[in-house]
Parts: sequence; C-alpha cells; structure tokens
Amino acid sequence: MSHPPAPDKDALAAARAMATLIGLEIIPEHRAGVATNLARLMQQAELVMAVPLPADVEPASLFTP
Repeated sequence: MSHPPAPDKDALAAARAMATLIGLEIIPEHRAGVATNLARLMQQAELVMAVPLPADVEPASLFTP
C-alpha cells in the first residue's frame, strides 16, 4: 500500500485541532492520511461554497430525495 503525500502544516494543525475538539485520538501512523483527506475535503467545500445562490433561497425543512 502506498503512503499518501505529506500534508501541509495547516492541514495537520487543523486535523489535530478538530480531533482534540471532539476527543478523537488519531494514531501517529494515520495522522498524515487524515490530514491529507481533510485538505482534500476543504478544497471540495471551497468549490461548493463558491457557487452563488439567490438571496431568496432557503434550506428545506425536510430533505426528500
């Protein structure tokens, strides 16, 4: 199994802070992978948040697929 690329220091710090906040222990062997995936998720969230929405759009009170 290949190792994920080394995450940047911001992603490592964010993963550490979030894990501490919710009381989650991340073993040292998994920290780089968790931070790399967190960085990817944050990039994806930026794309979603960049989509402009009209001012009259409101969240649904109940999601129905």
